Amino acid sequence: MSAGAGDDVVKIYGGPRQNTIAYDVSAGSDLVTILGGRGGPNILNINGFSQNFTLKDYQGNTLCKQGDGGSTITIANMNRVTVIGDGGKIIWQYTDGTVPAAVAPLLLGN
Repeated sequence: MSAGAGDDVVKIYGGPRQNTIAYDVSAGSDLVTILGGRGGPNILNINGFSQNFTLKDYQGNTLCKQGDGGSTITIANMNRVTVIGDGGKIIWQYTDGTVPAAVAPLLLGN
C-alpha cells in the first residue's frame, strides 16, 4: 500500500491472525499508523525507496530515519520489521529478540 502524492493520513490495522503488511513510502509528508493484529505474528515491510521518512514506535521514539522531513510512520505490535531503502538495500531491521529489552515492548505494543 502507498498513500500517493500529497500529504495524507494513512491507518493500517492488522487482523486477528497472522498479518504481512507492505507499505511503500511516497512523496509528501504523510502521517502513517500501522498496527499489527493481536493474533500475530505481524510482519511489516517498508519500502522507503529514496523518500524522506521517520519510523517511530507508538511512544514517539525514533527507530529509523532517512533524510529530513517527509512522512512519519508510527508502528506497534510488530514481530518483524524490515525497512528497505533505495536500490533494495536493507537500512533497518527488527526481529523478536534482536533488539535491547527496553525497546522490544514498544514494538510489540506491551
